[in-house]
Amino acid sequence: ESLRQCRLCVGKEGEGAGLDLEQGEFGFLVESIHEKPGQDPKLTVGDVIVSIGGTPLIGLGEEPLADTFRSLFSDGARLLLVEATELESAKTGKPVSKMRPEQQDEEEEEEVPIEQLANYELLHRTKSSHEYDAIVKIPVGRGTVWMLDTEVLASFQNDLLILGQKFGLSAEPQCQGDGGIQSVKLAGLSTSIAAARPEVVQLLQFYRQREWGGD
Repeated sequence: ESLRQCRLCVGKEGEGAGLDLEQGEFGFLVESIHEKPGQDPKLTVGDVIVSIGGTPLIGLGEEPLADTFRSLFSDGARLLLVEATELESAKTGKPVSKMRPEQQDEEEEEEVPIEQLANYELLHRTKSSHEYDAIVKIPVGRGTVWMLDTEVLASFQNDLLILGQKFGLSAEPQCQGDGGIQSVKLAGLSTSIAAARPEVVQLLQFYRQREWGGD
């Protein structure tokens, strides 16, 4: 079993915990962990925070879940963690591979699709009967950004706009200070995001192949 505990690290005012989280039926899925302020190595991408400060998060509705997490969010708060794959397996009754993206990278550094590097398997979770507002960020590369010229960027943004209208959600590129694209951000109902993800992946693959000839 992957059940384990750690302490949350919250930085100075305005710095936060450096975590990108997605709200779900089991708690909060850890989508990415920033370098600062630095978290316990036990906390990894693909984990679900199922309890904070001794208070369970599993089964809470959207608002109670957000309110509970917010009220207990503090430096040193005790977190209870479970791998998302294990929760999914328990939910569906089907075994799910626990191989993490970094384990795959050791053997195929250049060949592993970026969707796996982003723990993409976790983004294809079975649709739940409980819809909730969610945000998912799909990175365009491992530690890299896309620098697109004005014409290509406009085309990419337009394609995301059309995709968002098709699935009834917001789809937009997430850029850093110099304009480089780090990821595609999807915001909307969880079921809409689940339906849109495959097309986002195809779109990223199309532009990757078109601009850089990547697989």
